[in-house]
Amino acid sequence: MLDQLGVEEFPITQVEAQITASNDGDFFGAHSDDSQETIASRRITFVYFFHREPCQFEGGELRLHDSRRKGAQDVSTGSYQMIVPQPNQIVFFPCSLLHEITPVECPSRAFADSRFTLNGWLHK
Repeated sequence: MLDQLGVEEFPITQVEAQITASNDGDFFGAHSDDSQETIASRRITFVYFFHREPCQFEGGELRLHDSRRKGAQDVSTGSYQMIVPQPNQIVFFPCSLLHEITPVECPSRAFADSRFTLNGWLHK
């Protein structure tokens, strides 16, 4: 996986993980996962998608942005790769990559119908 991402092998010192349920109207704006001092040791992000089938929501796509450095932050160049949530799918990417989650539309608003993910980070 590291070879495919173009990331040099590193000793993993910590693994973080969280489960997230995204429901009607939830989204996450463009950001990187290593941009603050307290999380600067993060190197790899992973997102594992799981949800009820048939899927009861729309949206919630993971956008991986092409970006460039502008001052002290990365900004999108306007192009991106879109990952549509599929059950039992996992995506890995460098923590420095600018990414976002598009708004979720879940008409029932039932918790069980949410977009679920297991998010995690590998630290150097």
